[in-house]
Amino acid sequence: ALGGGEGARLFAALHRAWGHSAGALLSLCLLARAYEHAARIVEAFAELPVTLEVLVQMDRLVGLLETPPFTFVRLHLLRPAAHPALLRAMYGLLQLLPQSDAFRTLQARLHAAPTAALLALAPAVQPPGPEGDGGSSGDSSVSSSGRSGVEVALQHMRRPSQVKAAETAEVLKLPDLLAAFVQLQERHAAHEEQRSLYASAGDQAVTWQLCDLADDLPRIDSRPSLDHRGSASGIALKRRSG
Repeated sequence: ALGGGEGARLFAALHRAWGHSAGALLSLCLLARAYEHAARIVEAFAELPVTLEVLVQMDRLVGLLETPPFTFVRLHLLRPAAHPALLRAMYGLLQLLPQSDAFRTLQARLHAAPTAALLALAPAVQPPGPEGDGGSSGDSSVSSSGRSGVEVALQHMRRPSQVKAAETAEVLKLPDLLAAFVQLQERHAAHEEQRSLYASAGDQAVTWQLCDLADDLPRIDSRPSLDHRGSASGIALKRRSG
C-alpha cells in the first residue's frame, strides 16, 4: 500500500515512467491500493482518445486482474463501502472496453460481488454529533434510525484508510502526476494519428509510382507470334490434321 517515505517516492518515479502505458499505470495504482487515483485515470479517458493501443493495454490489465498478485484487489470488491473508488475504477474500465472476452471476464467478476447486497450487509455507522462525541444530539439518532444499511453506508463510507490516502495524495501531488499522464497520452495519440497519416500518404505515393511505372513499361502484344515452324495459322492446321 502507499505510504510515506521511500514507498511514495518509488510510486512517483514509477508513475512518471509507466505513464506511457495506461494499462501498466493502472496496474501500478491497483497494486499500490491507490484506488482513487486509478479511478481518476480511468475517468480521464472521457476526454482522451481511446486508441487501439489503449484497448489492448486494458485487455491485458483485465487478464492481470485474474492472477494471484491481484487477489487482494478482487477481495476488496467485497467491501464496497470501504473501497468505493475501486468500484468506480472497475466499472469505468468496463465501460471503456468493447464487447469482447475481456469485457465479459470483468463483468462476470463484478457480478460475483453484488454491490447493493454487500452495502446492505455493511454495519450501520452512527454519524458523529455536533461536538464530535459520536452523536450527542437526539436528532442525529432519529435521522439515522429507519434508514437502511445501504443509505447509511453510502453517506458515511469515508474510513480512516481513505483519510490516509488523501494525505498521501497531498504528499505525492497526485493531481500533478495525473496531469502529466494526460499530457503523455495526448502526445501518444497525436503521434499515432501522425503516423497513420504518413502511412496513408506513403501508400498513396507508392500506388502512384506503380501507375507511372506501368505506363512506362512496353506494351505486350497478346496476339500469337510467329515461330520458326510457321505462322500461327499453320500451327493450328497441324493440330487439326493431327
